[in-house]
Amino acid sequence: MKGILTEPSPNRDVLGFSRAVFQYFNFLCSDYGFTVTDQSATLVRFESNDVFINVYHGRASYELGVEIGKFDDPSGTRYRLPTIIEAFMGNTVGQKGVFQASSPDAICSSIEHLAQLVSSYCSALLRGDDDAFDRVRKASKHISEELTEHYTRGVLRRRAEQAWQNKDYADVVRVYEKILHTLTSIERKRLEIARKHLA
Repeated sequence: MKGILTEPSPNRDVLGFSRAVFQYFNFLCSDYGFTVTDQSATLVRFESNDVFINVYHGRASYELGVEIGKFDDPSGTRYRLPTIIEAFMGNTVGQKGVFQASSPDAICSSIEHLAQLVSSYCSALLRGDDDAFDRVRKASKHISEELTEHYTRGVLRRRAEQAWQNKDYADVVRVYEKILHTLTSIERKRLEIARKHLA
């Protein structure tokens, strides 16, 4: 039985992840005073007095990404680049900053793009600006709440569908009323029919 992959495969060094990070994220050291505090085939960590940045290459997923955090944050939260971009640009670019790469060329071009995004959207965070971190913290909370609500609506929709198939109209009404503002036209019609059955 295969275990969970916790260490990168021995050939990950040939992909050139660290080399690309040093090449394209050098501005962190030259412009913001960061130093490299950790380096492996799948992670390069930069730190300043106030802020840390992890540039990573997922061990199993091969996802490339950036996390930024502040040392004095009691929760130790690290904010991923898509969350940071959403905090400053809104939902229109929420998925920017998520890449997957398993070849040297793809890694190099993706790391270059990630560095451009960090340079474009993260300067206040790189300086340790408290207001910028508060803004990202609020965006992260909002995203988390939206995902939870989305998941909950999905669970409730499946429950309502099952109740509809079982002709349990009381449960159909009970469930649909919890998500009334998000019902589709078909779900609204089912709710109307279920209410008539209960009248």
